[in-house]
Amino acid sequence: MSIKTQITLALMDAEDGEFERADAQLGALVVAADEQLRTDPDNGSAIYDLANCLLSRANVRQSASRLLEALEDVERAEPMIARLKPLGQHVLKVEALQVRIRLHGNGQSSLYDLARAEHSLAQLRSLTQDGPNPWIADLAELGLAQKLGEPARVAPLALGCIPILEQRGQVRGAQALGLTAANALLTLDKPSEAEPLAQQAYAFFMKEGPSDLEAGAALALARASGTAADWPLAEHGLKIVEQLTRTQPSLFDQQRYLSEKIPLFEGAIRFALNLAAKASGLHDQADHIVKAWQVVERTKSFSLRQGMVHGGWLREIDPDTAFELERLDAQLVALEKVEKPERQSKTAAEKRALLFGQRQDMLQSAMRKSPRMAATVSPPAFKIDQVLAAAPDGVALLSWYWLQHDEEWDLHSFYAGADRIAQHSVCRWTADEVAGLKAARVSSATADPQWVKQMLGPDLGQKLFPAKVLDAMAGCHTVLITPHGHLQQLPVHAAQLPNADGAPTWLFEHFAVLLLPTMALPPPDRTARKVQRNILLLGSEQDGFNHEKLEQVPPELRSVAAIWQSGGHQVVSHHLSEQHGFSDVAALTHWCDFDLIHLACHGDFKPESPLDATLYLGSEPLRGSDLMKIELRSDVVCLSACNMAQLSSNVDGVALAADEWLGFALPLFQAGNRSILSSLWEANSQISKLFMEDFHSALAQGHSPAQAHRLASIKQSEKPYGLWANWQISGYPD
Repeated sequence: MSIKTQITLALMDAEDGEFERADAQLGALVVAADEQLRTDPDNGSAIYDLANCLLSRANVRQSASRLLEALEDVERAEPMIARLKPLGQHVLKVEALQVRIRLHGNGQSSLYDLARAEHSLAQLRSLTQDGPNPWIADLAELGLAQKLGEPARVAPLALGCIPILEQRGQVRGAQALGLTAANALLTLDKPSEAEPLAQQAYAFFMKEGPSDLEAGAALALARASGTAADWPLAEHGLKIVEQLTRTQPSLFDQQRYLSEKIPLFEGAIRFALNLAAKASGLHDQADHIVKAWQVVERTKSFSLRQGMVHGGWLREIDPDTAFELERLDAQLVALEKVEKPERQSKTAAEKRALLFGQRQDMLQSAMRKSPRMAATVSPPAFKIDQVLAAAPDGVALLSWYWLQHDEEWDLHSFYAGADRIAQHSVCRWTADEVAGLKAARVSSATADPQWVKQMLGPDLGQKLFPAKVLDAMAGCHTVLITPHGHLQQLPVHAAQLPNADGAPTWLFEHFAVLLLPTMALPPPDRTARKVQRNILLLGSEQDGFNHEKLEQVPPELRSVAAIWQSGGHQVVSHHLSEQHGFSDVAALTHWCDFDLIHLACHGDFKPESPLDATLYLGSEPLRGSDLMKIELRSDVVCLSACNMAQLSSNVDGVALAADEWLGFALPLFQAGNRSILSSLWEANSQISKLFMEDFHSALAQGHSPAQAHRLASIKQSEKPYGLWANWQISGYPD
């Protein structure tokens, strides 16, 4: 079989969504072509074959959102293309430019470079304008316009290319362009023009596949038709996407796949809200709000929700992968112990980053081989009305979701108070206001905590908690919030509310505030809380990694132990030195015996390797990925350490598709823990000790974790904002 035929077959697999299979097939061809070229370095045919294989694999990797790897293939192919004779050079240069336009035109990617994308587009037009296929540049421009969110540019380009592809016998491509045009027309509020295109596309892809285009066509047709009777069609499309996502072999692959699918979910949200706006009665309106709310929660987190069904992704791991992970970790530990992190040489820092990158690649490999990931078990059916009914008395629910509106943003609030009636409101935010949220988050991550300024003052607090939302929550003592996007990693519990009678008040003066990634997250199985609890306390004043001494750790452990012992609870407490690790006294496999776990030490979060967020306990690091191997039954894990509430916003250069809380939180929830106390930025050691004492005192008196966090916040709120507002509580309401 010729290389050309093998490439064609691999690309057909990619069209059907079989990205891993296509990548493997093309990888084998790359190896074979590379070997042939080494044997005969000046063989023009071998040069062409290798460059062609690399560009084909780059296309597949770009489609799978493995953008950095795709760019590596393009950069490797381009010097080979320059060595070819004019005809071969022309063919492959056209292909390379198309890939570059897609890579650099993706605003959600770290590779985004609009000037470079437009320059590549100009080069492509120059190469093709006098040839038989000038429409190739139109297709490339269409793809760029899609990424830039320019539907007025997308629709005519797509409609113009459809007849050309039909004439060439590319029926599937023509129908895909019809679907693209339909979605652009829907965005332009032209449903009557979009409907026939969506109808044709749905009829075709339902019969011919692939499934993901069937899903997109189903959602487009439902939105174009625009009646409540069409909602089941939209649900059909969403379920196809969710099922296809479950087949992706790792958390990272799932996020890459979803990065292109979030617009489908957001289209469904807009559809349901349009139905609510047109509803004639309050009952029908509430029913459509529930539909939109359900999609919102499903959109926010997929991998973590799935992981709650699978259990720890790394509980079953093949010995070779386990050995390799341990080997890489041993190298990291040795490097981390050599010198203080802030004084590491550039070479040491680069080596550390390289090792963390290799560990992340190995974690991906481990997940792909895990039988738990391979078991595409669906999570329990999610219905927001059942969540509302099951919420404890006195707990209000509030969910935020951002939808972009031109250059500005609409913050949609879905909420229910004691009456459990689903309601909805929306508030417009300017681009500057949204940018201010990001600036505050970035600033707090690097600033001395005593200089961290109030992030959510009364003007923004009023937008987050308008009067109608507060009125609905009246009579409740706790609010469960699922944030989204721009509101992640901000101390929403410390938002200020305007007060007509005086100074602004803190949100936590009115409610205990509890956070979750999504209300669709199935809670861990839990029996009734024990009268006598088993408590595990671990801390390290001086670890073996040359970090600064934490003099408050020993008294913090003693105080917390005394609080629980005075109530007759069983406490296991260990102060770890630089010569001893936690495994010596409390192996991870035994942590499932404890109802509450408190860890006081230095913490480190690296956004580029979020599952290796690290706590330094004596001579031993505890990585977030280690928790994917165990089961927990704890009600609370207290992370008395810096930065452990931080999250990563991208995977391998691709913006996270969903709010997966990719950091230390994800494996803790997946292991079965119920709630987490953690810090959004650097923690002040002295105030941390006081906050922890107040928190544990309230817990020991029978308060819920959310109420205990509220009481501790009230006690410390007279101190500078940055010294106490960093502590947030996340988890399930009691």
